Amino acid sequence: MTAKYLKNDYAIIKVIVMFPLALFVPYVGPIVAIGKGIQSITRKTRRQFWKESQPIKKPDRRYKVGYRIEGYAEVEKHERIPADENILKIYRRKGIAYLTIGVVLITFHMYCYYLV
Repeated sequence: MTAKYLKNDYAIIKVIVMFPLALFVPYVGPIVAIGKGIQSITRKTRRQFWKESQPIKKPDRRYKVGYRIEGYAEVEKHERIPADENILKIYRRKGIAYLTIGVVLITFHMYCYYLV
């Protein structure tokens, strides 16, 4: 499950995209990055996905239950479950990366503001 999570998360791409956003939007971007970092560090759960087949029902008064089953469809469902240690490590790394971006860029923006 960890491999599937890592494959679909794109954590590095998200961090790389956050840097220019935080750089070019003064004060708001770094604050968003810091908030996202704190949120990622404090997260303790993850979403578990699975597929279920559900019947496709059509109203039909000929049946006692009032409908007939025309087929089945695959439906993806999810649930929040406690994260294991490997996933928590990934969350911490992501959070530290976001916090680093936020703190460095807010310091950069303050330095540029007071320099000029």
